[in-house]
Amino acid sequence: MKNIIILFATILLLAVSAFAQTTIYVGNLSSNLKDQDLENLFAAFGEVKSAHITTDKNTQVSKGFGFVVMALADQAQAAITALNGTDVDGRNIVVNEAKPSTAPSPTPAPAPTRADFSGTWKLDKQKSELGQLEPYATHTIQVEQKADAITFLRTAPGFTGQDYSYSETLPFDGKVVESVLFGTSKRKGSIKWTPDQKGFVITYTLYLDFNGQTVEVTGTETYTLSADGRILTIVANSKSSLGDAETKAVYGKS
Repeated sequence: MKNIIILFATILLLAVSAFAQTTIYVGNLSSNLKDQDLENLFAAFGEVKSAHITTDKNTQVSKGFGFVVMALADQAQAAITALNGTDVDGRNIVVNEAKPSTAPSPTPAPAPTRADFSGTWKLDKQKSELGQLEPYATHTIQVEQKADAITFLRTAPGFTGQDYSYSETLPFDGKVVESVLFGTSKRKGSIKWTPDQKGFVITYTLYLDFNGQTVEVTGTETYTLSADGRILTIVANSKSSLGDAETKAVYGKS
């Protein structure tokens, strides 16, 4: 009884396979052939469900291969055996059963390249919008950008009328760093690149010492470069007990 069941299952499987439709790959086709020509070629071996020659989506010119779907597997096999290697319109065509696509996964887009802010930058007062803060604006910035951090050496007029300079190095990992401005005045800052890597934002807190009293100023500075990399724009927003301020400083590369 068991042997009869196995035999019946085998016969049933073969029957199902014979009636399963099959997709056939046809390659090395002449550019003169059309879908109908391909269908007529295979119709001699059985029922053709569809026949299509792949073309360039822009020019509609044949890419030299196509696919035929036949209703019955045994008819498809007969067509493959008979047609593979035969001459059709001056070309020996390639005919075999189409395999499932194994196209590789798309390659991820490369990470954006960071803009390089390195160089010496001089303030252009005519293009800047500094308001009442113009007399104290940083007039020179020297920038050294490395793979993991960026260093600024800023020079600005002091309250005594003489210039002062201070250095600030900010790592690209977002760590908050404290720098000395002058005397006991300090600045804490961190940096974050914009998603396109073309600019960055510095978030800071200033602790300004005026005759023993400390004024706390919080704010952001957004740095961007012009397309040619010759113009640096810094948009700053700050808040303190003395009021809010927004400035735009424009620098040229020297």
